[in-house]
Amino acid sequence: MTVAKTLDDLKDLRLLAANKNKKVVISETGWSSGGSNSQFGVASPANQAKYFSDLYHVSRSHNIEFYWYFALDTAFRSELENSFGVFQVNGQLKSNFQNLTIRQKDPRAIRNVGSKRLLSENDGNVYMSSKSSDWLVQEQQVWFFDSATQQVRSKSSDRCLDAYQGWDGGIVHVYRCMDNEANQKWTFEASTGKLKHVKHQGFCLDTDPAQNNKV
Repeated sequence: MTVAKTLDDLKDLRLLAANKNKKVVISETGWSSGGSNSQFGVASPANQAKYFSDLYHVSRSHNIEFYWYFALDTAFRSELENSFGVFQVNGQLKSNFQNLTIRQKDPRAIRNVGSKRLLSENDGNVYMSSKSSDWLVQEQQVWFFDSATQQVRSKSSDRCLDAYQGWDGGIVHVYRCMDNEANQKWTFEASTGKLKHVKHQGFCLDTDPAQNNKV
């Protein structure tokens, strides 16, 4: 399970909690660094650290508390369950967490200068919309740019801006974030305000007024 899938599963609960002025708390979550089970994601030190990093970022941006499954590894369960800890059995911090750097990402709105509309996403679709006063729609209009991975990540779904067609009018959507996915690589040119695609040279994120401001 990815953090994006977790956000999908929590959507209805977050709406209910907001209506009742309650806070959402994830009482148990985690990722194993070892073992195998075909029903779950691949257990590895790298995937455990990535899940923790992504979960930490999302929990901060959405004001969600979470409790990690185990603080320490154990030696009396299955190999998969033994390895959920942040620390080894002897209390030493695991190397994948020792080397983990969680970069703080500032929330951004991506605005088209001509139309003044904001880049928005919902259910995987990307479009331009006017600034909203609804908190759920506002989340869909907020993005995080990670200069290290060159990804533009949606606050609403924790998925990344993805352009896999390198031509005018090519499809732009959001898709599961993968650090090495070339279709998700962007650079921001501060002097011009352009969001340029790294793989598709010469192409920028743009809208077409003739097609209802299609991205």
